[in-house]
Order: sequence, then C-alpha cells, then structure tokens
Amino acid sequence: MVMLAPDTVDLIVGGFSSLAILAPSIAFVVFSTKPSARASCLSLGLGYALFVYLFVSQPLLQKYAFIPGVIVACLTAIPSLLMNAMSGRQASNTEAAESTHTAK
Repeated sequence: MVMLAPDTVDLIVGGFSSLAILAPSIAFVVFSTKPSARASCLSLGLGYALFVYLFVSQPLLQKYAFIPGVIVACLTAIPSLLMNAMSGRQASNTEAAESTHTAK
C-alpha cells in the first residue's frame, strides 16, 4: 500500500477511515438477537474489497475511498439485521400464542 500512496497523509487517512467499514458489522453484532457470522463476514469482505479497489485504482479519491465501502457494508448488513429482528418477533409471537393455548 505504501508504494500505491506516496503521500503519507493519504495513507494514514485511508488507514484510519477504513476502520469505519467495521461499524455496520459491529452494530449488527450488538443489536441483533441472533448475530450471523456469515452476514458480518460478508459485510466486512465486500466493504473492504470495494475500499481497497477504489484506494488503489482512484489516486485522486484515496481520502474518500472508505465512503462507498461503508455504504456497501451497510447495505449488506442491514437486510440481515432486519430479517433477524423480524424472525425474533415472529418467534416471540408464536411462543405467546402457544402459552395462551396451553393455559386454557
């Protein structure tokens, strides 16, 4: 990476801003009732792959290459988070319905 970014400031900014790609996966693990390793790995992998591709191929946009990576990571993690939340609600609704049937 050092050979690809001769400006040290751009390299440091790219390194620290790439940490923002971790945010959707961390939020997914924290806020999900059943976190999925596959969804987190997919989110991280796609986000970092896009970041590295843009960082290498677009030298003028190296400071901003993390933004599309974060967007892709969010778009990958959010559907899994919503599906887990909806399945958790459905499971709790079924358990509540079963408990009312057994109580009668």
